[in-house]
Amino acid sequence: KAKAAKHEIPKKKAALRYLAGIGCTPEHPEVMPALMAAMDDPDEQIRYEAVKAVLETAEACQSREEPRF
Repeated sequence: KAKAAKHEIPKKKAALRYLAGIGCTPEHPEVMPALMAAMDDPDEQIRYEAVKAVLETAEACQSREEPRF
């Protein structure tokens, strides 16, 4: 069981990077809740990747909201 979970780590990390790339768009409101849920993963590597993805996504969302002159 532990060996199978270890093989899932790269897939989960890739999925989190993909979700971070989608960012915060009205078409994908599920992205941020999914990233937040990953921060509760039992694996430390996944939690770390989730935090990085949340920060990246939040930064991209904030820069979209700033007024452009």
